[in-house]
Amino acid sequence: MMLVWLPVEFRWMYRVFPYPTELTHSLTILMALGAGVAAFVLLRRMDGIGYAIVWRPGFGANVAIHFLIFTVIAVAVGIEIGFLKFDPTLARLRSLPLAVVGITFFTAWPEEFLFRGVLQNLLSRTFKNQWAGLAIASVIFGLSHILHAPYPNWKYVFLATIAGLFYGHVWMKTGSLFPGALVHALVDVSWHLLFR
Repeated sequence: MMLVWLPVEFRWMYRVFPYPTELTHSLTILMALGAGVAAFVLLRRMDGIGYAIVWRPGFGANVAIHFLIFTVIAVAVGIEIGFLKFDPTLARLRSLPLAVVGITFFTAWPEEFLFRGVLQNLLSRTFKNQWAGLAIASVIFGLSHILHAPYPNWKYVFLATIAGLFYGHVWMKTGSLFPGALVHALVDVSWHLLFR
């Protein structure tokens, strides 16, 4: 798992796709996701990842409840600690369609696969406790955001850890990456559109 995640996190794999620079990140994510799917879904055939885009009864309610509760907490805490500032702009509204696609397929889905489908899944099995798996995976997810400027970004780590608890809980409740990826995408798109 570290072999898939660390080269992306530290941008070592960016050297593989230097041109065109606008696509470097997206192509890197696609390559890492492909490697992760090959390793854990196809070769290892790990159970319980939930790697399928299907819609089942209860998914809509889970997405709505987790998104709304997390949004209330994140906005209140984020503004209080100075991480978020309400600042919607017309330019961000214009870029929304492209942002939705980019965030959903190159941030939310790959991160949910790695942190919930693989890491939380493995930790839950290792500790034989789904709540321990949720807590530890959420802290690791939070820490994965420490490199965002200004370094070290402890405010981002704190909010991402809380977000990880919500995304991981959706995965626990549904057994699928899809609802958690939707909550994750809704959170990131809302942030992109309304805050800085």
